[in-house]
Amino acid sequence: MTEPRMRSFWVDFPVTTEQYSRLKLKWRRRQNNYEIQNPPPDLRLITFCTFGGDDYEVISLEIRGGVEDYHAALVTMEKWIADTLGS
Repeated sequence: MTEPRMRSFWVDFPVTTEQYSRLKLKWRRRQNNYEIQNPPPDLRLITFCTFGGDDYEVISLEIRGGVEDYHAALVTMEKWIADTLGS
């Protein structure tokens, strides 16, 4: 019997109000989220979005990969947020 394998995972990154205001967003009615139009980070992204709103300033990513890719995603996104949106 084989073990279940993770094919993708979601990660959320809270950002400040100032950083959130620098995101270029486009509403995606069918997905019910805002697609982020800024140049994406160097990850195997499936979804790069925010569910938006004044009270929910969070970048959400769905990334292809397994548990071994989780740490790399955290490091890459931390750098992307600092470089693209400021600190």
